[in-house]
Amino acid sequence: MNAVTNSASSAFAWLNAPRVLVEWQNHVSPAQWRISVAHQLCPLSPAQRQQDQLQSEHNLAAVRQHWPQARLEGHDIFLHETHHHHSNTHSPALKEPLHKALFQQAESVHLIWIGPGQVGQEGLRQWLQADLALRLQHGLALEVQQVINSRGSQWLRHGEGPKLDSQWQLQRPLTGKYAQQAVVIIDTTAAPEVAAQHGTWLAQGAGVVTANKHALSGSLAQFRQWFYHPCYAASTTVGAGLPFISTLADPQTRPVNSFEAILSGSINALLHQMEQGDDFHQALKNSQELGLLEPDPSADLDGWDSARKLLILGRILGLSLELNDIQRQPLMADFTHPEAIKALGQRITQARSQGECVRYVARLKQQRLQLALENVSQHHPLAIKGCHNLLKLSHPQEQQTLLSGPGAGPVVTAAGVLRDIRKVATTLCKQQQQSRAA
Repeated sequence: MNAVTNSASSAFAWLNAPRVLVEWQNHVSPAQWRISVAHQLCPLSPAQRQQDQLQSEHNLAAVRQHWPQARLEGHDIFLHETHHHHSNTHSPALKEPLHKALFQQAESVHLIWIGPGQVGQEGLRQWLQADLALRLQHGLALEVQQVINSRGSQWLRHGEGPKLDSQWQLQRPLTGKYAQQAVVIIDTTAAPEVAAQHGTWLAQGAGVVTANKHALSGSLAQFRQWFYHPCYAASTTVGAGLPFISTLADPQTRPVNSFEAILSGSINALLHQMEQGDDFHQALKNSQELGLLEPDPSADLDGWDSARKLLILGRILGLSLELNDIQRQPLMADFTHPEAIKALGQRITQARSQGECVRYVARLKQQRLQLALENVSQHHPLAIKGCHNLLKLSHPQEQQTLLSGPGAGPVVTAAGVLRDIRKVATTLCKQQQQSRAA
């Protein structure tokens, strides 16, 4: 298929490539099948290479459900035809269950991706490699129909698939002859105007997956309408790929008397670098180069990004609060002001001399949400290093739940978005199966 493009679309030309290629190789002995998974040809970070290796192992596990003797070499999977009566000059029939799972049984789901920034591009890259496992293990054939940035459509697949118009609306409702089209709209922007459309898309019959914190930190009525919708997923809005939201939403986790948390891996990485001796500007540059901070870091440093995350967690626990109800101390009132930078550096140096470190801590205490810089012991759970997040829940009878891990960066966030896509797509497909059976 060819794409309807604008000047920026060449960056997404690889979306047209086949994602899984199956080839019969009779030039080797014994002859074998080769399953190749498409990859973007671009330099990869260590985190991306690690993610790729993990996905390759998932792909192998998926194939082995149908062909236990499959083996992995690089990113390719090889299968030997051990019992066939064909000459090596003719391709034997691919083993029936594998062939059906790859090419016949998977449910088609259309994806519309808004926000091809760092997380969006990494999400598309991971989707490309996950296609094989999604088909074999989950019965899903995900097809990207459109990629949209803030200026409009960057990439558009030819054909009759669903698309958004210039007003962010589906060009046609998912009714009538289109009622059996499963559509998932992914929002990896940080734009409130995009988040405002989530309710419309749900009403039109689409599923919505988002990493956009404006959606669930907007009005309380909006949160209640969207968060509990079966075709809505926003697990990466807090904790990136960590299960903060699902843990708090699980009734078995209740009751929660209080919690303390590190909700900004970006800020935590910056503070940790300064503890290691980097000055503020160098730490800021390093964090931006790693994709932990945006080119304009003010949303992180003024605390509003963390405040939105904290509000979402509080609302999941039943607090009827709005954003302005949070007691928020910014990390820095003005990160361009020399005195503010100097004051932060001095505080970090003094804390280190006392066996402490400075952390940007979120708290739920006595039904109030608080966000502030705190000095904590270097041996305290809150003294996590790097871009990690942490959530420590306190329950009755002094019981506690502790969650911690990487909480920032495009790779872990995109992996969480892809899990949400799989979840919502599966729900949509089950609903359509039930509708067809009715």
